Amino acid sequence: TGSPDSGIANKASYLGVAERGGVHSSGVKTGLDHILELGVTHVHLLPVLDFYTGNELDRDFEVYYNWGYDPNLYRVPEGRYSLQADHPTTRIVEFKSMVAGLHANGLGVILDVVFPHTYGTGEMSAFDQMVPFYFYRLSKGGDYLNQSGCGNVIASERPMMRTFIADTVAYWVEEYHVDGFRFDQMGLIDKQTMLQVEERLHALNPSLVLYGEPWGGLNVDPMFGKDQVGGTNVGAFNDDFRDAIRGSVFDVEVKGFVMAAIGKVRRIEKGLVGSIAYTDRLFGFAQNPGESINYVASHDNHTLWDKNTLAAQADTKIEWTDQMLRDAQKLSGLLVLTAQGVPFLHAGQEFCRTKQMNGNSYNAPLSINQLDYARKNTYLDVFSYYQNLVQLRKDHPVFRLSSPDAIRGQLELLDAKNFRVAAIRLDGTACNDAWQDVVVVYNGGVDAFAFTLPQGEWQVMVDGQTAGQVPLRTVSGTVELPGISGLLLVAHESE
Repeated sequence: TGSPDSGIANKASYLGVAERGGVHSSGVKTGLDHILELGVTHVHLLPVLDFYTGNELDRDFEVYYNWGYDPNLYRVPEGRYSLQADHPTTRIVEFKSMVAGLHANGLGVILDVVFPHTYGTGEMSAFDQMVPFYFYRLSKGGDYLNQSGCGNVIASERPMMRTFIADTVAYWVEEYHVDGFRFDQMGLIDKQTMLQVEERLHALNPSLVLYGEPWGGLNVDPMFGKDQVGGTNVGAFNDDFRDAIRGSVFDVEVKGFVMAAIGKVRRIEKGLVGSIAYTDRLFGFAQNPGESINYVASHDNHTLWDKNTLAAQADTKIEWTDQMLRDAQKLSGLLVLTAQGVPFLHAGQEFCRTKQMNGNSYNAPLSINQLDYARKNTYLDVFSYYQNLVQLRKDHPVFRLSSPDAIRGQLELLDAKNFRVAAIRLDGTACNDAWQDVVVVYNGGVDAFAFTLPQGEWQVMVDGQTAGQVPLRTVSGTVELPGISGLLLVAHESE
């Protein structure tokens, strides 16, 4: 809500998040109205638990802004997002008003929580002020370990730290009625703690959403890395699927499937089946599809648009146009929103968000981190594409199969016999889907591809440019996909 032209009165605040009626000067909806128009089910907030940096009384986010991954007090809402940070109860009331407002509009609220490290130690740590050194992992020489990359790492395995983590998340559920948590650097938290957290939270609310980063720099068992989440009802970010779609997050020149990279199809297929044990030769980290958080971008690293733009600029073989980059943005959305598992969209991905090629904007000003709704107007076709894919997914349970047996029984991988093309066939009868037979084809190459359909007539519901539930045309036999595009087809039932 913070951009100057967001049309939101209470910009960059808890109250602004729940404010209705936001309109950009171009006429497009902004803020909460934009989120509702897009149709997603939950909003994931970056850290809003009190963090150390920044002056809470100075709300000029162009002068100073920080994402908030420098935690200080874990049971206090951050004051910079309050309109009256110097009134202690105001931030509490405003935070609860935000949650209530989102709930009133049918949205769940997920908090980003940062337990594996604190901003500082010693006098800058409430933990060290209570019991020096107890709450942190130390070297044999007594130094603070830095496995988090942030100067210290908490000792989640110690009984009172474990209790503190479980008590804290339960407090936010019971007092503020939030609907889930995303655990930063979850791979640095021990497995027993995460299992205790999961058990306690799902006892409070069985539908709470729990997921986190499965990395963190430790190779010590039993930390809660990606190889530990199977069967726990806690999801993990699927970086394998992400990197297959977009390419390396560490090397901007390394392209992914949606920009004609070769050799990505197997990893794309693994993501499409929810990273479960699909066959003896195709398997991932998840025991259940809900444990795979499918995404191509988050706050970290470059936005999808910026990553693809930089990769295109470095490409000496293909001359990429704005339209081709739009197509890559759409194909990325089609992959994420038709894959089994939990789809996760980076805010603004649906209108080609840019952060001016800044790949680590954690302390960049508002002008870099803002959602620029002028781009929504410019890339309205991309927004409409995502919007319709979200609705399509919500309306058709065949894209949301809830068990590995259902996936193995209802999803068939089709061999397109092309190193840049993936395809699946879905049986919707067992889940009572109105779409009983569905084929989705993904062409990541720049060249057109002729795909041979299963026998019969097929209605095209989604192509490279348009997504919806009204048939675009009826095809049979062989169908051609333009470069960097997808097709979603439903078997045509004869009357």
